[in-house]
Amino acid sequence: MSQIERIRDMLADGYTPTEVKETLGVSYPTIRKYAQEDDFSPQRPKASEHPSKLDPYKALIGEMLEEDRHCYHKQRHTAKRVFERLRAEHGFSGSYSTVQRYMKEIRSKGPRGESVRLGWDPGTMQVDFGQADFDYAFGGGRARMHYLPMSFPYSNHEVCEVFADEKDVCVCQGLKDCFERIGGVPPVIVLDNATEAGRRWRDVIVESDLFRRLRLHYGFTARFCNPNAGKEKGNVEGKVGYTRRNFFVPVPEVGDLQDYNRGLAETLDAHSEEQLHYEKGLSWATLFQVDKAHLLPLPKKPFDVVRWASCTTDGYGRITLDGCHRYLASPSLACVSLTVGVRAFTVEIDAPDGTPLRTYRRRSGKLFTSDEDPLALLEPLSMKTRAFMQSSVCALFDEDVRDAFGSMATDELKGQVKVISRLAQAYGMGITAQAFSEALRATSKMRPADVEMCCARIRAQGTRAKAARELGTRLADYDGFMLRGGDRDGQAAAEG
Repeated sequence: MSQIERIRDMLADGYTPTEVKETLGVSYPTIRKYAQEDDFSPQRPKASEHPSKLDPYKALIGEMLEEDRHCYHKQRHTAKRVFERLRAEHGFSGSYSTVQRYMKEIRSKGPRGESVRLGWDPGTMQVDFGQADFDYAFGGGRARMHYLPMSFPYSNHEVCEVFADEKDVCVCQGLKDCFERIGGVPPVIVLDNATEAGRRWRDVIVESDLFRRLRLHYGFTARFCNPNAGKEKGNVEGKVGYTRRNFFVPVPEVGDLQDYNRGLAETLDAHSEEQLHYEKGLSWATLFQVDKAHLLPLPKKPFDVVRWASCTTDGYGRITLDGCHRYLASPSLACVSLTVGVRAFTVEIDAPDGTPLRTYRRRSGKLFTSDEDPLALLEPLSMKTRAFMQSSVCALFDEDVRDAFGSMATDELKGQVKVISRLAQAYGMGITAQAFSEALRATSKMRPADVEMCCARIRAQGTRAKAARELGTRLADYDGFMLRGGDRDGQAAAEG
């Protein structure tokens, strides 16, 4: 700029162009240019374009990338692969960095997903599933479980429950429990497209029968996100990771899922009291009161979350669910059609006359399982005494009791099996197994009167029987089921 100023200053002082040329050593065109210049504003930089060795091959690269659009996304051309093909197939003599810069340039110009921040009305709820490991007693150790965060974007408040899988009964049970806990129904619920509640393909939405009934019962509007569009429910997407990091680390120990969920709900409520909203400056719990003011009222009658199915038993009187989970109805009900109620936590089997017969905890996963209610086996075992020693019922007693059974004559063992059946009906299988052990230790015998006295004392003390061995069966699960088979809400009642 100083050279330009000197040229203009000399011309302003009366110097001729020739004198300026001789003094400053510049040409006449330069002198005329700056003498006539009337705009010294900064100029916009112009991109310099230079011919590249890659120019003749750019059309070929475009064809490769067009083919990639129809290929598996993990099997597409990288810059290195494009460079190798150009060199091997077309004699390209340029460098890899030239190809790399061009690939980066054209990819940066390609279509990108644009994000728009969404606003959510008070009362709107978002739902999604996440996965985490739990040390689950019923599952036999560490198991990958599925948890259902249900969040309110306006306040950031969350309700969450843990389930064994993502079946529609789990989604519906989680929603029902949430409605009852918060005292109302969100008018709009946004769900992930991958849940078994329903699916969306473009403008077509297909809901499961159970979820459709739940929606009609409670009167909310369901909105399913587009496939692979997690940003449409970003609040609950964030809650999935937030919940896992803050509440499931270290790996939780779970005995009963329903008990654990009740404790988790209290923990989340307390957490909501402590957290301030990042924009509104109020606690999540305070803002949640605004959400609650926009909820729909609960209907007078609660919804029964159950999927009824007709199942045919096998030759042993067992029904099979999900292709690998077997539940014993009764050996006397072989090869008959029975009504089965599948719930989030339990499986309910009805007798042929429609009365509840058995209730089991529902199994999940792809591994083969088999559950047998000891009470279902006792009646046929009393008729087939020789099979008793190899049955799963006998395995529930400790070794000393089994040895005593093994030394008995057939008629004596038959009488003992009938005693077991009668006491199990009255006190539960767990208490009965413990009573036989105590009677044997105290008297070296297992007289029915002594065993029954031990049963009464154990129940009076409120202690839960604990068998020495459990082969895939929890005795405590059946204590509350022996008379009725469990309740219709899937709440397994345990009697001491």
